Amino acid sequence: MGIFAAGSPALALMGERLEFLLWAVFVVLAAVGLGARLVRFFRLGTSRKDEGQISLLERALFGAGLGLGVFSLVTLLLGLAGVLNRLIFFFALIALFALGIKELFALVSGLKSGLRQTRLSLFSLILIAFVALFLVLLFLAAFMPPMDYDDLEYHLGAPAQFLKSGRINFLKYNVYSNFPLNAEMLYLLSMTLLGSPTSGAILGKIINIFLALCTALAVYAFGRRFFSSRAGLAGAAVFFISPWTLGLCAMRAYVEMGLAFYTILAIYSLFIYLDRGGGKERIGWLVISGIFTGIAMGYKYPAALFLALPLFGGTLFFTFRQGARKALCRAGLFLIPALLLFSPWLIKNFYWTKNPTYPLAYKVFGSNQWDAQRDARWRKAHSPGGFGLDDLKKKAEFFRQRLREGRISPALLLFIPFAFLIPKFRRESLYLLSLIVFSLLVWFYFTHRIDRFLFPMLPIAAVLSGCGFLRLDSLGRGLVAKIILLALLLFALFAAFQIYPVGGLGIRVKDDEAVARWFDDLFKQNPKWNYPAAAINYINNDLPQDARVLLVGEAATFYIRRRFLSSTVFDQKPLEEILKKGLGPEVVSRRLQDLGATHIFCNWREVNRLNATYSYVFRAKKFPGYSAYITPKVFGEMEAKGVIKAIAFFGREKNGHAAFVLYKLLNRK
Repeated sequence: MGIFAAGSPALALMGERLEFLLWAVFVVLAAVGLGARLVRFFRLGTSRKDEGQISLLERALFGAGLGLGVFSLVTLLLGLAGVLNRLIFFFALIALFALGIKELFALVSGLKSGLRQTRLSLFSLILIAFVALFLVLLFLAAFMPPMDYDDLEYHLGAPAQFLKSGRINFLKYNVYSNFPLNAEMLYLLSMTLLGSPTSGAILGKIINIFLALCTALAVYAFGRRFFSSRAGLAGAAVFFISPWTLGLCAMRAYVEMGLAFYTILAIYSLFIYLDRGGGKERIGWLVISGIFTGIAMGYKYPAALFLALPLFGGTLFFTFRQGARKALCRAGLFLIPALLLFSPWLIKNFYWTKNPTYPLAYKVFGSNQWDAQRDARWRKAHSPGGFGLDDLKKKAEFFRQRLREGRISPALLLFIPFAFLIPKFRRESLYLLSLIVFSLLVWFYFTHRIDRFLFPMLPIAAVLSGCGFLRLDSLGRGLVAKIILLALLLFALFAAFQIYPVGGLGIRVKDDEAVARWFDDLFKQNPKWNYPAAAINYINNDLPQDARVLLVGEAATFYIRRRFLSSTVFDQKPLEEILKKGLGPEVVSRRLQDLGATHIFCNWREVNRLNATYSYVFRAKKFPGYSAYITPKVFGEMEAKGVIKAIAFFGREKNGHAAFVLYKLLNRK
């Protein structure tokens, strides 16, 4: 009988994991099939003048990009229409799967035939084994319940609110929910299909792993087309086997992996167009490059600077010799589809806030949902900081430390210089390097310098690294190059295991109570955490079903199952707006009850952190980051007046005060 006996916890756990994996395969195959039909529609590689331009692997990769992009936009449109219904989504996916099934059979048949004819060297087999091992590691990590702050606040928190509402609506108190959300639409799609925020989050992370694998395959295909199969395989392994990949696509439900996928696809498409002079028969590739760029901008605003701007400039530069007019026309063929694919997010924001790039560019567009003071706080928090030599040294030291720890694979940098020793491919290598340098400059001068903003350029660095490996190999140092590459990949694997989450892997994530118990235990082991797991479990289990909790200082709402009012550090805060009017405790209590609040939860630990971290200056006056009005003193006065009552305390600070307090509003109407 053993562990596979009926009713065995291990068997149940394996069955749950298999179910998630099958759902992910279903979604990805439906996207690939639909996308492959679109590839045919755009006649990519099918014109007689360009026969054999596209391989089956390339057709599958470009199809995956187009199909998943369609899924994001369709989810957005259905969500805005208030049609977040599990059955509708399921049957829509069935229909899309059926629509592309002929293409899927053709792709699978062709790929199987190609694999049978492929003869791999021992070194190639070792690289593939490394990739397979890391892939298993990613899948295991994806089943850990999400616990990253940004995930709980908006990457997953916003889709969870949309699912609960049954539609995508304007979340006034979560500014991040109004960013472009193409990645989050895949998470929302997953939540809707499975009917659960937690299960949907796990499915979304598994889809992210497929995106990571597709990105690695795109690096391989890119390297194979423009350099050689050996360069492509080495580059794919260098990109894929990285703790950064583990952290951004399996441990967290971030957007960077999808953004990296569309970045390499956009550049790849443009390179195919520019190859052999960019003739008329290849204009479809220019359009597709624009489409992928537009989808990338729908993942994250910075893609407009990191990707759209240099590709637009590159199109102008490389086609200018054909004449200025033609160059402008070609650049337009790139830019127009990019803007069209990005426009749904701009239109949505303009409709709700009168600012298409909300909350950015407030000084240009203004907004009916934003003001100058919040904009000052936002710009302070998202400004690049200093530009002096000391600032540059600090960032350089930071990345040196990340390299030493293996968080960024050293192989990405070590082989790159050798790429420029290949005379035949010097132009392509220089253009790729210029994209990386441009991204570094944009990152340093125009962003708040979070390291993951550079992650989408890693596939490009990996292509160059594969080229450098090829050149070193061809210089008669093949054995040396292979030993160095394998040693660096092994180092990256060990570094990944160091940050690998050992806890939570045995949890049945479809069991909300099991997840809650795990978070409770985790909080007890880390009492200094800002995330109040025990308090949220109390809210979910001990408050009445009709309770509505006003959250103070707490914006990580993903696991909260009662109704709530919350706000991020940058948004208006309902309690602050009331306190600004100088009203007495009784009136404040009545106003809160008018908003529907029955309880107030205060995360004082988070309030203190936000006040210190996000402090800013507005009109020559310094303000705390969270609020100058919401203080423990205010709650003490309200409790003394008998309008609220503390009913639960969690955690202790050094001064002995409770870190987290839950109050009940006493009905005195």
